Amino acid sequence: MLRRLPAAPPLFVPPTLVLIAILAAAVALWWPSAYEFSIGYDDRQLMGVSADLAAGRWTRLLALQDVHVIPLYRVLRLYFDRHFPERFHWMHAAAIAAHLASTVLLFLLSRRFLRTAAAALTVAGLFAWHALSCDALIVKAQNTFVLSLPLLLVAVYCFCRGRDQPGPGSELRWAGGAFLCLLIAVGVHSTLAAAAIPGVLLGYYLLGRKKGGARRDVAAWGACTVPMVIALALASYAGASMPGAGHLSAPSSAPEAVRQIPARCWIGLQAVAFNFSFLVRRAPPSVPFQAGAALALAALIVFLRREASWRWIVTALAIAAGPVFAAFLARGLGVPPGRYLYQSFVLVAVAGGSVVDAVLAAAADRPGIRMAVISALLAAVPVYYVSQKKSIELRLEVLRLNGSMTRDAWIGWKAFLEQAAGRA
Repeated sequence: MLRRLPAAPPLFVPPTLVLIAILAAAVALWWPSAYEFSIGYDDRQLMGVSADLAAGRWTRLLALQDVHVIPLYRVLRLYFDRHFPERFHWMHAAAIAAHLASTVLLFLLSRRFLRTAAAALTVAGLFAWHALSCDALIVKAQNTFVLSLPLLLVAVYCFCRGRDQPGPGSELRWAGGAFLCLLIAVGVHSTLAAAAIPGVLLGYYLLGRKKGGARRDVAAWGACTVPMVIALALASYAGASMPGAGHLSAPSSAPEAVRQIPARCWIGLQAVAFNFSFLVRRAPPSVPFQAGAALALAALIVFLRREASWRWIVTALAIAAGPVFAAFLARGLGVPPGRYLYQSFVLVAVAGGSVVDAVLAAAADRPGIRMAVISALLAAVPVYYVSQKKSIELRLEVLRLNGSMTRDAWIGWKAFLEQAAGRA
């Protein structure tokens, strides 16, 4: 039974206007990096497949990208790759649009499971402006993390709306919407999106399920299970094999792969602990720090056990942890964590908003304390925004030192190479 607290007074400004301001500030934060093209091995491989697709070899849609099969992402990139570098920067606009969509969905879901609008706006602001995993937005080959997240969140939202609209066929309609989103997510982000689907199903039970709904349960399981099976079928069809992980060598046979499962699962769990602890410390965390971070999260969940927010925190954790566990289970601990921090930050944003929500709800009948908390939040906004802006600029400098080039530079090189080819 959830404990009922007095409702907190409304904000002085309509939450919708504040959300629009957050989104506008996010565009101003991320758009300046649109003309930075960091073209590495992954992008060159993607562009090569786009050239094959343009030549009519559509079977290349199922070509492996490292260990992933991403047919829908290849379709999305086809236009931009074929017009590189003149129109390649508009792919950055697609990534920003997906990022904004995730921000809006996090706000809408938080409004359902947090008591105060200020807390939901805190979740939106933390996520919209966070730059710890800016590679996922800036480096185009890593956009799959950004593009798949709103689809996963829409699936959670569909299950929640299905709860609000009971009646014959409602569970099938909303489960059908969730199924379509999860299927597209798998096509965009392969097995890493599939690894987040158990978190979506957990969200159905924690956030959206009503007792006695057998048909609703069957529809939810079908909406979540079928995309996972399709993801495994795509990987099997493409011949994806499990590489070495950490100190383990690549398995030479199916029995050996089965024997390695416990060790690989341990590696995956280590990676999850490292990944989420890194989000807190912003530096490689020690084992004691990882244990402390895990205990702190568990303590927060226990503290909020009588509120709906703990369910939202656990759902965010499950959705964010699945892809990290799956990726590091298959690839080992040597994978750079940067790109995986993008979806993982959902947990930090939701946990931060839940803390603000608990404080504001407890101070609902104490206007002075509530005003002090809101004032502190408003004072922290410009500090947080400027710090994230500096982080993005620093990362862009690192990319430039590593060979990143601007759109204008790539256009210049393209003209030079075309002239050289003409003289030859």
